[in-house]
This record gives sequence, structure tokens and C-alpha cells, in this order.
Amino acid sequence: RDLNKTTIIVIIGVLLVLFFVIRSFWTPVFITASLVGAYYAAMFITNYIFLDLQGYEGLSSFVPFFSFIIIVALGVDYSIFLMMRFKEYPHLSPKEAVVLASKQTGGVIISAVINLGGIFATLILAGLVVLTEMA
Repeated sequence: RDLNKTTIIVIIGVLLVLFFVIRSFWTPVFITASLVGAYYAAMFITNYIFLDLQGYEGLSSFVPFFSFIIIVALGVDYSIFLMMRFKEYPHLSPKEAVVLASKQTGGVIISAVINLGGIFATLILAGLVVLTEMA
């Protein structure tokens, strides 16, 4: 129940912030939908690994909650970063602007992905199931 309430509050909050920052309607809706999709994909993969492959009976109760918060927080951060760069090219077609914005922000975003991937991978070495599930 808490996860459902938090999810709704976070999604509404994220949408409001994105509406304010990006100043459009559909872009924040698409960004938020992609973040929710990323969360469900991550939960599907986590469930598959721990329930189907390893035979556990369930995930730790806080894994879905913290996974949602982490995925949305990081996803919104980099989505805003990318979209603000995109808005710097109003004279270009949307396709060209996205390509150029991605080229300019891609290095920073990929570096963060590699860094965070390594950080979360170290949780696996802790030997605790709950930390392995979070990783």
C-alpha cells in the first residue's frame, strides 16, 4: 500500500517538475512513461533472476520501493539534462536537435551509468540477499 501511495505521489511530483522545467505537455508525459517502463522492466528482470532462476520465494519487501525511487530519481535527472540541451537548438529539426543533444550529453550520462553500475555491482559482493537484489 505504501509503495502504491509513494508511486503516485512521486509520479505526480515528477510530472509537475517536468512540466515546469521543460514547458511542454507531451515530453514530460513521455519521459515519465519511459521511467515507469524502466522500473517495470527492472522489476521483471529482478523477479526473473531471483524467483525463476534462483528459486527464491520472493523479493525483499523494500527492493521494489527503493528501486522505484532510484530509477525515477536518476532517470529524471538525466532526462532533464538531455532535454535542456535539446532546447538549446530550436533552429534545428527535432531529430537533429536530439542527435546533437545526445552527442553532447552522452559522455556524461554513459560515465554515470558505468560508475553507478560498478557501485551497484559491489553490492553483490556483500553476500546479503537483500543487497544482491538491490544490485
